[in-house]
Amino acid sequence: MFFSKKISSTNTQNNGINSPDYFGSKTLTAILDKGFAQKFSIAINNLIVNETSIDTRGLMSGSMQADLSRMDYYIDDYRVSTPGDFESSYQNFINHGGEQWTHDYVDSISAFLHQGVFVDIFESIPYWEDSSGCRWDISMASLHRSNCSNVFNINKSGIIEIRSQSQVNNVILKNHDIVATNNLKSTLSLHISLIIMKIIGSHCLVIADDNLANRATLQLDFKV
Repeated sequence: MFFSKKISSTNTQNNGINSPDYFGSKTLTAILDKGFAQKFSIAINNLIVNETSIDTRGLMSGSMQADLSRMDYYIDDYRVSTPGDFESSYQNFINHGGEQWTHDYVDSISAFLHQGVFVDIFESIPYWEDSSGCRWDISMASLHRSNCSNVFNINKSGIIEIRSQSQVNNVILKNHDIVATNNLKSTLSLHISLIIMKIIGSHCLVIADDNLANRATLQLDFKV
């Protein structure tokens, strides 16, 4: 599964994958520092500003509609997604969100809470680091379509959790190189929390939650 957004063309001088020893298995940890939180928050809020208006209030975006029944959406830990059935999923969303909450929040949330958010996450990560302290500059990971679990848990208290546990087909570097991996042994594990706040009479504001629970790791086994 490729997530569709523009890939960064940034070249780097210190790239662990481009070194001659990228074989065997590697465990990479994303650097989720304050710089990540700031960049990710800006990206999400720009999406909300650009894609919402007084005319979109109470309406779910087409991108979230497309993913509502094929990814796992929860409201207050209750699963609202019904696989392959948008109408049932949408009705569950309204029933468990409540009409007033849905009217106030759904256009802002749906502006970013779909598969495209993973591109924003990867683009906001400054770099990854392996167990030897070597820097890896990764633009995106291609996830296995059949072994991919993406969960969006919306808490009406104001916290949104984004989780992914997926097998990885390959990784795309910021210099555009693509490195194949053994997808039976390569995985992405990700957990990111967001805080969402309603601006009275306007759209919502999102802040990436800067806490120790946030994590993203890539366990990669390289094809030789």
